[in-house]
Amino acid sequence: MSPLYDHQRVIIEADPKKCGLFMGTGSGKTRTALELANGKTLVICPKQQALDGTWERNADKTGITVDLTVISKEKFKKICMTLPRFDTVILDEAHFAGGVMPQVKYKKGQQYPKTSQIYDAVLSFVRRTDPERLYLCTATPASKPLHVYALAQILGHTWDYFAFRQKYYYERVLGSRRIWLPRTTQELKERLVEVVKMLGYTGKLQDYFDVPEQVHETKYFDLTDSQKKALKKIAIEEADPMV
Repeated sequence: MSPLYDHQRVIIEADPKKCGLFMGTGSGKTRTALELANGKTLVICPKQQALDGTWERNADKTGITVDLTVISKEKFKKICMTLPRFDTVILDEAHFAGGVMPQVKYKKGQQYPKTSQIYDAVLSFVRRTDPERLYLCTATPASKPLHVYALAQILGHTWDYFAFRQKYYYERVLGSRRIWLPRTTQELKERLVEVVKMLGYTGKLQDYFDVPEQVHETKYFDLTDSQKKALKKIAIEEADPMV
């Protein structure tokens, strides 16, 4: 078994029960989560990882013995209501569950945030089964401000949606439509970073390893007409920037 890195050891010794592992790609999130797991463990991950047996191979390679069940997020969405309780739940590439949008929907005269099916499935499953341990693994927790809100909700926080939206978004009128766009002030960006740190462990790959200096090269390509058209459409239909 390969030895743990210092940053992994710090987290494992702290033994957090529910948190985000928001560390850079290659920093060892998978092993850290497996080391923290206890009892019957469910991993929800992208389809290819489920098919490739990525988590099972990592457990075998590191000598970690854990009662592991791995299913894709696509399958989870279909069967979540029939799944039993697990002692540990791990969401790999957890940003996929960040499907909370600035727009709202109405139900019996009340406003609610628009959400994705996978977010609703994960949130309802976690609240219904209340696992003892819960770990959200992703290198990009804050690709959109409301992704941070979504991850916080899954971890058990009960932040006010409208207050969060008001702080990190502003409303803009486009013709007959009203859309919410993310605020981009440096102060709010720094505040969002601090919020992410409250939810778990954060760090870039170079924070943990001596990464050689990268050589950057800039190349420019013209957009096709269809790409230009798509970008105009995205600016209206998808207010948050794509990452």
